[in-house]
Amino acid sequence: MKRVLIPIPILAWVALVFLASSCTKTPLFESSVTNVSASYFSAEIHLNANVENWDGDYKLGIELWAENHNRDTYYSSSHSSGVIRLSALSPATTYNYKVFIEADNVYYGESGTFKTKSLDKVSFGATSVESCTLDNAIIRSSITIPASYSETDVVAGLLYTENPEDFNLRYDYTYRGELDDIYWFSIGECHSITLPHFQGSVIEVSLNNRSDIVDHNGDGVTYYYRPFVFLPGILDSNWEDALQMGETQSVTLPGLPEINGYRYVDLGLESGLLWAICDVGATTPLEQGDKFQWAGTTPTTNSSSVTAPFLSSYQVGVNWVPHIYKYNFQSDYGNCDNVSKLEEKDDAATVNYGAPWRMPTKNEFEELISSCTFSWLGERYKVTGPNGHYIYLFRNPEAEDTAAIYWSSSLFTSRSEYAWRLSLPYWGKAEVTVKGQYQFRGYLGHVRPVISRDQIQQ
Repeated sequence: MKRVLIPIPILAWVALVFLASSCTKTPLFESSVTNVSASYFSAEIHLNANVENWDGDYKLGIELWAENHNRDTYYSSSHSSGVIRLSALSPATTYNYKVFIEADNVYYGESGTFKTKSLDKVSFGATSVESCTLDNAIIRSSITIPASYSETDVVAGLLYTENPEDFNLRYDYTYRGELDDIYWFSIGECHSITLPHFQGSVIEVSLNNRSDIVDHNGDGVTYYYRPFVFLPGILDSNWEDALQMGETQSVTLPGLPEINGYRYVDLGLESGLLWAICDVGATTPLEQGDKFQWAGTTPTTNSSSVTAPFLSSYQVGVNWVPHIYKYNFQSDYGNCDNVSKLEEKDDAATVNYGAPWRMPTKNEFEELISSCTFSWLGERYKVTGPNGHYIYLFRNPEAEDTAAIYWSSSLFTSRSEYAWRLSLPYWGKAEVTVKGQYQFRGYLGHVRPVISRDQIQQ
């Protein structure tokens, strides 16, 4: 069949196409716009083409543009008539379009305009801290999603940061995920907890305390947070509407608990024993503490192999024989009092930290070793308990050929001039142990205070 082009009045249609069998002025096609909304920021353009006598392949489509937007092309799924559904448009925006048939050439028809609806703003209601513990804070926030969002993929959640200035960096955002699988979103240096496909009215999220709380001297973290709603479908076209945020608020998670001003960690030990985060004499957990002789309560740098608190020695030939005034089980060494554990007034932890702080016993050191993981960090051990909490124990940096000593409160009753100690190998590979590790009472060791859980509960 032969094609014949017939002129059409410009005011009626732009395209200059006639059907071969027609002798009247018939529109090549016409269009109508329906269902303009703000939910998908979308429009439906219906194309009705008079193409009965058109030979060959062709496509129906439109060109679409708006101020400060690129000119885009969209096609109908049907040859003769169909619907073009547009989405990811900007809200409250006037768009221009021109319909066309694409065959051996492009033949344009009528032009038109439509305006998308304005976006209804999200309503952010009350936000409260439902609970706040050492491990986390539960934040509950009310968010009302407008009905016009019913067909829109909505991500809600909480943006949080330790620096509230991060909220001002709205131009600097990161978004990873598909529309049906939002798994990470942030602005600036903020982080987020997201609830994909949110259509409810309340979000509830958990903000965790810093995992390295001991390194921060036991201080809890202060979080600044803002509830948000995120519409990824319009992120590229309208950033301001894509992210809507509530007011900035803050919550401070508690630091590690303390007794007498000294903080402790619950390592999750079966006995419930709680360990101080610092050595006696240290001001931070990353600092090595003072050294003491056993039963001494004042720091000293004098290490001795013949004298100690409540102990002196006298020489018999080439040997030194101890004379013990307190904590003694051998009659050859003096009066036997058969006291095997340091009294409070001779306990460096109790004297320096105050009761009920005390030095750990031999058995309590053994529990620490059997229940915890010791990781060598080059200058100290990280001792991680069953629950993931940890403390640091130090070796002697000036004595690389000897193991570090942490005194227990337990006397080595078989030879009362010795006391039990925790042995920390200097090279970080040998066995950390208490068994078989006892030291002359005049040598120097560190003191790490402990406290029993039942004393805290009292």
